[in-house]
Amino acid sequence: MLEWMQKHKKYLVITVWISAFALVFASLVEWGGGGFTAGSNEHIAKVGNQYISRQEYDRLYNILYNQLFQNQEIFSNENERIPQIEQQVYMWLVQTKMSESLADDIGVSVTPNELAHRIITNPNFFDSQNQFNKDIYDRFIVSTGRTTESFEEQFSKNILEEKIQNFPIFQLSTLEIDSLLSANKIRDNLLIRVINKDTLLKNKTIELQENEIKSFWEKNKEKYYKPANYKIAYIALNTDDIEVDDNSLQKYYNENIQHYSENALQTERDLILEDYKKSYTKITSSYMRNMSKFLNSKDKYFGDVIVTLDRDSLMKIKDVLETDKEMPSDFITINYMNLSDDDLMLYPNLLAQIEQEDKSFSPVFEEKSKTWIIPYVLDRSPRSRLSYEDAKPQARDAVWKQKEYEEFRKIAQSSFVNANINSFQDIGFISIADMNMQSFQNESYSILKNLGLEDFEIRSLFSQIISNNQVSGVAFLDSKAVFYSIKNQELPTYGELLNISNGEDDQIAEAKIRDMRNALFEYTTNKYKIIDYRRQN
Repeated sequence: MLEWMQKHKKYLVITVWISAFALVFASLVEWGGGGFTAGSNEHIAKVGNQYISRQEYDRLYNILYNQLFQNQEIFSNENERIPQIEQQVYMWLVQTKMSESLADDIGVSVTPNELAHRIITNPNFFDSQNQFNKDIYDRFIVSTGRTTESFEEQFSKNILEEKIQNFPIFQLSTLEIDSLLSANKIRDNLLIRVINKDTLLKNKTIELQENEIKSFWEKNKEKYYKPANYKIAYIALNTDDIEVDDNSLQKYYNENIQHYSENALQTERDLILEDYKKSYTKITSSYMRNMSKFLNSKDKYFGDVIVTLDRDSLMKIKDVLETDKEMPSDFITINYMNLSDDDLMLYPNLLAQIEQEDKSFSPVFEEKSKTWIIPYVLDRSPRSRLSYEDAKPQARDAVWKQKEYEEFRKIAQSSFVNANINSFQDIGFISIADMNMQSFQNESYSILKNLGLEDFEIRSLFSQIISNNQVSGVAFLDSKAVFYSIKNQELPTYGELLNISNGEDDQIAEAKIRDMRNALFEYTTNKYKIIDYRRQN
């Protein structure tokens, strides 16, 4: 397959999208060398003259993590980051900064009118009459834990990147269609053997020296730190626990009718109900502010999780809300909590807010738990680097894993040289088209699944084989090594090239768009220097 592609590379530009981005990216990024620049505690990378802040990096990581595991049990230590998600977030942010730099260089911008138009035409902010509703828009921003200025700045950046990405796409030529379709339909008869890492390493002992661990720590000091810690007083209420009767809702609507459209109680009841529940935070925020001056003298128990108000406390708030009574001291419970950056998965919006020193008493909403939290920061300890002795267990584990993987690759490569090809299993024919797993549900797929490979491992295997210019070799899949050999190859028939489906036509068009965007990515990567402050080796 690769031989044919290389022979015709003058006419053929094809993207193996699954892994090419990561491979190209890894070869072009300049890692952080032996030390960090000033301010690297606040920044994780630099693209041209623009920095990627740790705050935006953490925020995007948290969003992606929650999207992936929203309805699942967290299977790993919740304080341990997932490297694959971290790298995806990193690449997204770098690409965004490159787009911003390019836009600045060529004079592309987003005007206030463009931003306003995109906001008011966004269906997420429409009411039941399909009209833009500012209250819905404001509540959405509150739910993100960001300020309006911060949200609109990010919205503007998204529009800018969209402008850069959506450059003119020229119509496909006959040569492009024939070349891409031919390459896509070449079939390789593949023989493989799957070996688990534990099998290869079962008789191998990994030994570590003290100087290895310390040298690794010296090069990676910034990875080992004590997170920022906060002691907070707070009041929290779960919106699902707030009981609402028709009379209370009607009274609230009558008092705030100027904020709603006509007959909104019938047409936008859910919206009014949400606003009514939010009004509880005005009472609790005011109460927390009044009580804050007495908190240092009180006995405190600092818990590790947020505790919400019980029914009796909520009924007291309702009484104050509807009667305008004075709030006596200690009329609802104020709780206390130890919070750190390690709690980002649980309380992302709360942490984002209390990092800003002037944001005490402002209600913050955690969407995942449907909880309003009114915090007051009693004490804060900034993020600080761990000493070698404190970081040693983690550094030792990292060095051990690194050496284990290096040994795994070495043994696998050595074993492959002496492997008997008769022990390989014939899985049939594969092609580039099979990398689209939706269409790859044939006998070869069943064999690979029976050999213990997951879909993402199958994609990675195909990507490595197609990206290699050898007819045989070893593909590495984290905890597995796959020995492979291409037995023979079949070219597409004339009839297969003539009978192109609408789906194939769309795929070729998408491939061209990807290639053009990759060319833009390559241009910006060559133009703007990338420094990753996370890496030290």
